[in-house]
Amino acid sequence: MVGLAVFLMLLSGKRVSLPRLVVVGLVGAAIVGALSVVDWLRPETQRTHLGNFVQQIIDGQAWTVVARKFGAMIGVTVGNWSLTLLSLVALAFLFLVLARPSRWGAAALGLAYQQAPAFRAGLFGALTCAFVGFLMNDSGIAIPAMALTVAVPLTLAACVRALQLATPTPGGQRSEPAAPRRAEA
Repeated sequence: MVGLAVFLMLLSGKRVSLPRLVVVGLVGAAIVGALSVVDWLRPETQRTHLGNFVQQIIDGQAWTVVARKFGAMIGVTVGNWSLTLLSLVALAFLFLVLARPSRWGAAALGLAYQQAPAFRAGLFGALTCAFVGFLMNDSGIAIPAMALTVAVPLTLAACVRALQLATPTPGGQRSEPAAPRRAEA
C-alpha cells in the first residue's frame, strides 16, 4: 500500500512526505484489519492466515505469533549477513541515484526519466515496497534482495534503451594535431 502510494504521489507530482506516508499506512492497516475480520467471520476451515490471526488476537496469542515472525525475520537477516549488507547498501545507493541521477554520474538514468516519466515513480514505488516488505514480512532481507534482482537489470535495460533513443550530439570541430614534443623534434 505504501509503495503504491509513493508511486501515485510521484506520478501526480505531489511531494512524498512522512505525514502522508503515515496516513497511507494507517489506512492500509485499517483495510487489512477489516479484511481480516471479514475473513475471520468465515468458517474456521476456510479462513486464511489473516482470519486465523484475528482469532489469535482474541485468544491472547497474537504477541507470541508476532514474536515468532519477528524472530524468523531477524534470523534470516542476521543469519545471512552478507546478503543483508549487500541488499541494504544497494537499496540505499539506488534510492540516492534514483533521486538525483546527474549528481551520481548516471546521465543515462536521467534520459530514461525524460523518455518515460512514470519510470522514476515506478522505481521509487517498487523500492519502497521492497523496504516495507523487509520490515513487515518474516522473510526479511529476502524481499529486497528479490526486488533488486528485478529492479537493477530492468533499470539498466531502460538506461541502455534511453541511450539508444537519444539524439546523438553533433561532433565539435576537430582539434589541431598536438605540437611535437622536444624529444620527438
